[in-house]
Amino acid sequence: IMESAQESIFEWDLEGDTVYRSGKITDKYHYQKIYDEDHKIIPPHTFFVHPDDRELYLNHMRDVLAGKTVPEIDIRARLNQSSEFNWYLLISKAVLNEKNEVSKVIVLLRDVDKLKKEVEELQLRAQVDLLTGLYNKVTTENFIRKYLNNNARVGKHALIICDLDNFKKINDQYGHHQGDLVLKHVANILRKNLRASDVIGRYGGEEFVILLPFTSIENAVLV
Repeated sequence: IMESAQESIFEWDLEGDTVYRSGKITDKYHYQKIYDEDHKIIPPHTFFVHPDDRELYLNHMRDVLAGKTVPEIDIRARLNQSSEFNWYLLISKAVLNEKNEVSKVIVLLRDVDKLKKEVEELQLRAQVDLLTGLYNKVTTENFIRKYLNNNARVGKHALIICDLDNFKKINDQYGHHQGDLVLKHVANILRKNLRASDVIGRYGGEEFVILLPFTSIENAVLV
């Protein structure tokens, strides 16, 4: 079953201190056993889990080793030292012996990197204005509302609302394509001249909204 499965499967035998793995892992990732200083096999993927996901993974494995039923998790991992980090769905199950102790752990890895990145791309596209690449109206309002709720009592903030004068004349005289180029150019100017912490959004048409956190009125006017 392990050899024919499309997913990558580990069987970690705690009593024998060995790791069996499906042929998919050997073929795709050139998997090799990893040992710690005491020459004990490190649990599957501990060495290769992305640093930002390591705590999530270790907590997951601790619960499995305690015999608990755990939910599946998404982690980033690389299954050899030279490969890039990809997203995987991790499903783990403890196997108990006759003493009701955990004797084995079955770990299934499903490659969900493509799906995960497609979802992230869709989420990003839902947040930005496709023409300018700035935040769209809904996302801009959400960011400003969230930021003010969390930081309204600390420091001073400035809000700038601006639009382009006579923009309709550009569209009427030169066409909407040229009008789009103007909007893109303005968006690039805003990005280049504002801080990474500032919220910049296209509010609609030729109107832009900018939140400048921790900025005095004087400094906001200078912007």
